[in-house]
Amino acid sequence: IALSLKKLEWAERFIENYKNEIIESDRENVIKIATAQLESEKGNFNKVLESIADINADHIYSKVDIRNLTVMSYYELNYTESALSMLDSFKHFINGSRNMSGVFRENHMRFINSLHSLIINKEKKHKGKLVELKEKLLPYKNDRRSSWIISKIDLLINY
Repeated sequence: IALSLKKLEWAERFIENYKNEIIESDRENVIKIATAQLESEKGNFNKVLESIADINADHIYSKVDIRNLTVMSYYELNYTESALSMLDSFKHFINGSRNMSGVFRENHMRFINSLHSLIINKEKKHKGKLVELKEKLLPYKNDRRSSWIISKIDLLINY
């Protein structure tokens, strides 16, 4: 919530103050993911990729967070081919995972498909298609990933 509200200093203090409260076996990975999310909000996408590079996640939700952060960073760094490849891999991962709820799967598939559409239409300079994508995402604007895509569309449309 703090990241969504852009309370980055508060989030940074929270991570620092409560990192020792995390189960020891998960602590290092959770701190790296939290730090990567914070760096993403700060716009430090190379630091995001550095933070998550050596995470060996066991939990499905951590794996999803890592993939989200990676593909969003690739997009921000204009690593188009890497982003598209990661989206394809991410889609197979989500479809092949049996340990997630239908709502969780649906939310992430919407993100994957929307980001793929954003990248393709950005490359082809199809502003009309981007407007259509934004309209489809507006009902989900309270979701951080959908809100992020909407903000990227707005940048492209207003450019």
